[in-house]
Amino acid sequence: MQKIEKIFPQEILDQILSHLNVNQLFSCLLTNRYWCRLTIPFIWSSPFHNLNLTKNIENNNIKIGSLIKIYISCLQKNDKLLLEQFGLDLSNFSSPPLFNYVKFLKVLDYKLLEEYVVNVIRNTLNAEDQILINVVMTIMKSLCNMFMGGEQTLKNLILPFNGQILPEILLPNEYNSGLTNLQKIKFFVGSFNRSKLKNILEFLDAIPRIAPNITCLDIDVNFMDKIMADALVSLIERLNHLTNFKLREKSGGRQIIEKAINNLSSRALSLTLLELHNVHFHDLPLTGLAECKKLENLLIIQCCCLTYSNWQPLEDAKFPLKVLYLDSDFGSEVTISILKSTKNNQSIKQLHLSSATKNIIEILANLCPGLIHLDICVNNFSLPFIKNMIFELKELQYLTIMKFGIHNPRTLDLGNIHTSFLHYLEINFILTIEQLDALLSHCQAPLKTLILNQYLDKYQKADEYFLIILKFAKEKGTLKRLFMKELSNYVQILSYNEVRINIYELL
Repeated sequence: MQKIEKIFPQEILDQILSHLNVNQLFSCLLTNRYWCRLTIPFIWSSPFHNLNLTKNIENNNIKIGSLIKIYISCLQKNDKLLLEQFGLDLSNFSSPPLFNYVKFLKVLDYKLLEEYVVNVIRNTLNAEDQILINVVMTIMKSLCNMFMGGEQTLKNLILPFNGQILPEILLPNEYNSGLTNLQKIKFFVGSFNRSKLKNILEFLDAIPRIAPNITCLDIDVNFMDKIMADALVSLIERLNHLTNFKLREKSGGRQIIEKAINNLSSRALSLTLLELHNVHFHDLPLTGLAECKKLENLLIIQCCCLTYSNWQPLEDAKFPLKVLYLDSDFGSEVTISILKSTKNNQSIKQLHLSSATKNIIEILANLCPGLIHLDICVNNFSLPFIKNMIFELKELQYLTIMKFGIHNPRTLDLGNIHTSFLHYLEINFILTIEQLDALLSHCQAPLKTLILNQYLDKYQKADEYFLIILKFAKEKGTLKRLFMKELSNYVQILSYNEVRINIYELL
């Protein structure tokens, strides 16, 4: 029997491993030496998010302690000697670890790193708070200098601008050479000591020089002042390869949003994704977006007050949108206006609408006839028009329907679905046995995945639901994956998250 490394090249095996979750990766780790060498880089690419913490505090402390101690063992001798002066026992860290774990690190989350270091020190040292703080600061500085050093493997950096950030870590220096290949950077902007503002501004100013290849800028704002806003907006202008811009505005102000959107025109030749959260659009000019002729992904999530007068100047923008994610209810007039601002009606392939009215559903197939993935939330008035819409969307493969409002068992008729490509169907509201029977008895779609995310009708027996599904599965022969809320009471099934496919998670 041939060894797997002779059957598949390294690139193929890496692709396979990239789709496994943490538990699956750990299973591969224990197979043999070869799989261990293959798997270690994936587990240690984002170790702060891969710990798989549970509600068991004791087990969590063990996992966190092991992670931090392994990284401490990777420090230079001088750094270890400095830590020993604080009373830390590093006698077990004299020999180097089995792997150079630092070179595998691709995602550095400063906040999580700090939380884990604090956890370890509080469980290791019995000292006054100020001494503990000094130890934590020393370890953080040593670890960050190591991570941001010469390996140049970091791809994603997550930094909080708040009272805890170390100014000396932010200052441009020889340790920043490890940021050369950085592609994504995310800032959490909260209240911070004003004495640190100078260092933060210096770091923001240096980013285009020390990390010239950044393509994704993600800003999460809880507090903002004019100086910081101007620095972040200036950063947008100087990131020459910026393709993705994400902004979460939680401060309630408009210090950054207006300037940021206007300045996106400076990245018109590169910007392909814009994601906005919690933005108050009232009287907010959007003309700066009109020049972004390469915009393929637009996500507007939990925003408010976007009016037709706001968006009207963009109706002729002709964005080449492929993904439109509207998780905000702006009314049918605004939604239709956004749908009309695409380059052509064939461009949108993935669409999420948190509020699809009757007016939208009736013309959706004309506005977006090339839809492949549709995720919509409807009410009792628009639900009856779903069937015709599905029939007209000839290329539809993924359909998720959620309904809001009082349950009305007479509002749905999904029988006789004649679509050649629909293989994923998710229904997030109650179906009676009669409705489920009408749906599956005459369904012509080659369904492979069926998700009924509902509680069973309390007046009906669960067996009747399952018999209908079983009959469909046997007759159709295409169904491979099934999820139903109460099915787990009877058989072992995959979890909802293992079955579902979400537009937002695909980006």
